[in-house]
Amino acid sequence: MIRLFTVGGTTASAAIGFEAQSPTGDGCRVTFDDIRFTAESLSDPRDGS
Repeated sequence: MIRLFTVGGTTASAAIGFEAQSPTGDGCRVTFDDIRFTAESLSDPRDGS
C-alpha cells in the first residue's frame, strides 16, 4: 500500500523513507530492494497500481 499525504501551505522540511508495519501480531522482518522513484500518479494507492 502506498501512503500519500501533503503538507500544504508550510515551509517545513520533510524526511522521506520506507516503513513496514505489522498491525496485528508480534512484528515483522522486511527487506526493501529494487526501490525506484517515478513521477507518476497511482490509480489505486491501496494496491500500488
